[in-house]
Amino acid sequence: PEEVHALHDTVYSRWDDCGFLMNNAGVGLGGQGFDGSFSQPLKEWELTMGVCLYGVIHGLQTFVPSILKQGQPAVIVNTASAAGITNTASSASGGSMAYTVAKSGVVLISESLDAAMRSRKAPVSVHVLCPFGTKSDIMWNSMESSVTFKTEKSKEKMKKRITSMADQLMDGFLPADKLTEVLEECIDIGRFYVVTPDNKSWNGVKGGDINLARTWMLGRAEDFINDRPPLSYLSRENRPAFAEMFKQVQARA
Repeated sequence: PEEVHALHDTVYSRWDDCGFLMNNAGVGLGGQGFDGSFSQPLKEWELTMGVCLYGVIHGLQTFVPSILKQGQPAVIVNTASAAGITNTASSASGGSMAYTVAKSGVVLISESLDAAMRSRKAPVSVHVLCPFGTKSDIMWNSMESSVTFKTEKSKEKMKKRITSMADQLMDGFLPADKLTEVLEECIDIGRFYVVTPDNKSWNGVKGGDINLARTWMLGRAEDFINDRPPLSYLSRENRPAFAEMFKQVQARA
C-alpha cells in the first residue's frame, strides 16, 4: 500500500490529475484443479490473493477518491482474466483455485465500482479486462516470486526452462499490443467486460472470445435454474449442448 500511495502522490504532485488508472498485476501459482479447493498451500493462496486481488483493492482505495474529487473524465481498468468469468479450477487438470477466486473477486469489485460511479453520475468509465490467453511473463514471474534459488546459475537455468514451456503453452495467445487494441476499442464503445480472443480450444469450442464468455455466463445460470450440479455446463457430457448454446449466442451478438 505504501508504494501505491507514493505513486498517487507523485502523479498528483506532477499533474494534479489522473485520467487513466489501470490496476494490472498477476501471479499464477499451483495447478491442482478442483482439488485446490482443499489442498492448495496457504502460501500460494496468500501470494495470489495479495497480488491479484489486493493489488486492485489498494489501487482503487488510493486513487478513486482523488479521481472523484478532481471531477474530470477518467478511465479505470482492472485486470481480471477469463478465469474471473468462469471457474478454471473445474476439473482435476484445471488451473489454480486461488487464481480463479482472486480474478472472480476483481470482476465483482469492478462491477460494484461501475455501479458506484454511475450512481454518482461521475464522468468515470470503468472496465474489467478478462483476457483468454495473453503472451506474457506471468509463468516466470510467478515462479520467481515463490521460489528461492540457491545460485544465480540455477535461477537462469530454471528461467530458460520456464520460458521455453511458456512459449509452447502460449502459442496462439494474443500479443500484448493486440490486447491493447481490443481494450481501446472497448473503452471507445463503452463496453464494460473486455474479453480478448485467442486461438485455443475451450470447452470443445475453437477460439476464446466474448461470445464464449457470454456462453459461460449463460451455462452457469442454467446450472442454477435447472438445479443441476455446479459446473455441469463445463462437463464433457454437456459439450454438444454447450456448443449449440454458443452458436445461439453468436447469432444474437
